[in-house]
Amino acid sequence: WLEHVYGFVDISDTSSLIPIKKGIALEDDSIDMLSRHLGINFTKNQDRVTKGFLTGECDIQSIQASIKVIRDVKNPVSWRTFRGVEGIIPTYYWQLIAYCLLYDGKAAHLDYTLMPFPQDLAEEITRYFTAEKKKEFFIMDRSIENLSSEKRIKTFQIPSDDIADRVEFLKSRLIKSAAYYETLTYDICMGKN
Repeated sequence: WLEHVYGFVDISDTSSLIPIKKGIALEDDSIDMLSRHLGINFTKNQDRVTKGFLTGECDIQSIQASIKVIRDVKNPVSWRTFRGVEGIIPTYYWQLIAYCLLYDGKAAHLDYTLMPFPQDLAEEITRYFTAEKKKEFFIMDRSIENLSSEKRIKTFQIPSDDIADRVEFLKSRLIKSAAYYETLTYDICMGKN
C-alpha cells in the first residue's frame, strides 16, 4: 500500500542481494541446463500476468501430455545451500500455487540448480578476500561445472491433486486481502494508531 500510494520502496534489507543477483544472472543458463537434463526444450517465459493485485512471472510454462506445467528455477547461492535443499519451502510453494492461478497451471515443479557464479559477481564477492582465499574460491566455484547435471539439479513437484484445492484457497485469501487493502491508511501502515 505504501509503495502504491506513496512510492515507498524498502531498500533496508540487502542481505539477499547476492542470491538475487546470482539468480537473475544465471536464469537462462539454469533453464538451458534443465532443458538438456530433461530432454525438453524450455524457454524463459516472458509474459507477466496480473489478476487483481496478484502479479507474477513464472520462469517456465510448458505443455506436457496436454497439461500446462509451471516451473520455477532457483539458484542456491552456494554448494552448501544447494546441499541443504530438501523440499519446497512455504514461500516457494505458495509462489508456485500463485503461478498456477495466474497461468492456469495444472502441474508445478521447483527446480534448484547448482551453478558457478558469473565472473563479475564472483569478483564482487571476493574483492576483500586474501589472494589465497580468492584462488581457493575460484577453483571451488569452477569445479561445479565439472559435475553432471544429475548432481547439479534437484526437482520437487507439488502433487497435481493438491493444486486445484490450493488455487481455490488462494483465491479466497485474495478476496479477503483485497478487502483488507481497502481499509489501509498511512497511519495504519506506519504503525500510528
